[in-house]
Amino acid sequence: MGLIGEVTVVKNHLVDQFGQVERMREEIEFVGQRLLREVTQFADRYDYTLPTQAELQQQTEVGDFQELEFDRYDDLNLFSRKLREITNDVGEGLRDFRDFIAAFGQDVSALDRMTDEIKERISEVRTVPAGTLFQRFNRSVRDMARELEQDVDLFISGGETLIDRVVYDGLFDPLLHIIRNSFAHGIDSAAERKKLGKGERVSIRLAAERRGNTVEISVSDDGRGIDLERVRKRAIEKHYISADDRLSERELIQMIFRPGFSTTAEADATSGRGVGMSVVMDRLAALNGTVEVETIKGQGCTFRLRLPLSLVIVNVIRFEVAGQLFVLPSALVDEIQDLAFEKNRQQKDGLDEDPPEQVDLRELFVLPKVAEPPSYGILTQSEGVPILMLVDRVLGQEDTVIKPFGSFLQKVPYVSGSSLAGDGSVRLVVNPARMKYREGLVAEAAVNSLIASPETETAPRILIVDDSLSVRKYAGMLLAGKGLEILTAADGMEALALLEEQEVDSIITDLEMPNMHGYELLAELQRRPDWQVPIAVLSSRAGDQHQQKALSLGATDYLVKPFEEETMMAVVKKHLAINVKSL
Repeated sequence: MGLIGEVTVVKNHLVDQFGQVERMREEIEFVGQRLLREVTQFADRYDYTLPTQAELQQQTEVGDFQELEFDRYDDLNLFSRKLREITNDVGEGLRDFRDFIAAFGQDVSALDRMTDEIKERISEVRTVPAGTLFQRFNRSVRDMARELEQDVDLFISGGETLIDRVVYDGLFDPLLHIIRNSFAHGIDSAAERKKLGKGERVSIRLAAERRGNTVEISVSDDGRGIDLERVRKRAIEKHYISADDRLSERELIQMIFRPGFSTTAEADATSGRGVGMSVVMDRLAALNGTVEVETIKGQGCTFRLRLPLSLVIVNVIRFEVAGQLFVLPSALVDEIQDLAFEKNRQQKDGLDEDPPEQVDLRELFVLPKVAEPPSYGILTQSEGVPILMLVDRVLGQEDTVIKPFGSFLQKVPYVSGSSLAGDGSVRLVVNPARMKYREGLVAEAAVNSLIASPETETAPRILIVDDSLSVRKYAGMLLAGKGLEILTAADGMEALALLEEQEVDSIITDLEMPNMHGYELLAELQRRPDWQVPIAVLSSRAGDQHQQKALSLGATDYLVKPFEEETMMAVVKKHLAINVKSL
């Protein structure tokens, strides 16, 4: 299974690379069409222009013919025809390239389908029937019923539902804990059951059902249900709430999942030794699962556990927050909302809906603040309560391998592991299980140790001015990877236009550029006191004369192409230190 996981990562990389090839193809076709158009216009204009009188006099062999009686060609005519022939060859090459990309795309799609099929078949080999797990509780239920002198029947349904071996191994303890709590808190006495018109025998039901790419396992009983008033009193005693707080039934139910919460005065083996249902939530969080609770006073209680079918290769939603990439198992996603569209829809329809609690992941993970508000919301569940995680961009979904954290990072909240992207970058796997009750800076500091975030509210802004597209891209990628915001301009005129609209913390400029070269840009910046920022010259000219002239016009540093990454970063850090900023 580890091998198919690696194949899936490589396949994701291939799909990502194919997307880049598609964009390259579009750019090449655009440039090729532009070249063909310009050459065609040039050829139409000059293919059949008449030679000059001096050229006609030199052509003595055909001097007896008039201009319309014999075609004559000068160097411009011949050059025009050669250009047309070359562009015809270019056009044919573009068509062949387009056909190749189309065929390659079909191969990538076929590989994608085959990888999914292999994953499904291997996953089936790793599955076991849920009934095998349920049968392990027969003896436990019988022993607890005998201890409490209760007549209890255990009913099993959906035993043929297949679950992953890892889920099978990880679910036994949580399910046993829920069943023990049913005996300790939910099962009513024979006298109470007779008074309520119930049968003498207590019913506990275990059921499993597949729902899409998830499996739902439920544990229900027909006892007295959760005593919400007792939960409320215990929450007040533990200072989770005050006596004046008015909580809904759902909010009270979620109190039982708080760490260390238990309504049992004296702990015993049946009641779970007083550790409460927190251990169930923690184990489900490790399995990328969720739990929902339904209770009706005097009629019983149901716990619904929802888990992914496979924990090796998981389908995830990819999204971005403040420039950081994250993933969330799609099994945990109820809905993805366009926040602007949703707001307009509610205003247009006049709806007054009770919105779910919003969790801004920028604040939760202590990420750099950006000017634009979050654009999307991912609706999920936290301790059975809907929450809306606010994110900047939703990038799509993919199958990936999730690697759980080791023991050193097991206690880190809100994340359950890491995932390797197709390009080799590592993304954190978001776990919403504990987001409902966020415990402030302690948890945030733990997550902050995994995610590097600048101390400044906004990232420092660097302007790169160079007529070479490759230099702009390379230098931009290098600095953007350090958490800096990058602006680019192809010449001095574009740079001045950008500076009119935005402030920057550092400028890196070439010397030899069209329209306005680097020396003219330096002179213009020197004349404008409001644009006094550190400037580094990046040029292929290494002579002392070029360097001295640049420094005399206000440049603070001079770099020679090709430059070293360490040298570039040292200069940028120096510039940011001048502006009282740091990387």
